[in-house]
Amino acid sequence: MNPLATQPSGPRDDAWLDQMIRAQPPPYLADDGFTARVMVALPLSRRRSERTRAALVIGAAAIGCSLAGVLAGPAFPDRCVALASQFAATATLPIPGTGATLTVGSAFAILAIASAGWWALARSK
Repeated sequence: MNPLATQPSGPRDDAWLDQMIRAQPPPYLADDGFTARVMVALPLSRRRSERTRAALVIGAAAIGCSLAGVLAGPAFPDRCVALASQFAATATLPIPGTGATLTVGSAFAILAIASAGWWALARSK
């Protein structure tokens, strides 16, 4: 009898394989330190490169903002203050249809918190 013939084929292969591994875990194979040597020879974790990428993006954004400020001339700080005060005034406006319960600022805060939660959940998988 062919042992491969008893294996299911189709979308439930993963469930079947998981069940088989849990029922009969594979025995440990003595490898005379091979696993340890391979683990030492592997490149560094990708987390370090993700941190480097994040630092580069933040640095590039800071340089870009600074360059925009220099190129905009002496009126740039005044424009930034005017934009910030306009945003502050808009943030307290209620969203139509919600009464005074939900303002533009609170909607932005909820969106930011939900986005951060979604990002953290996506990274944990």
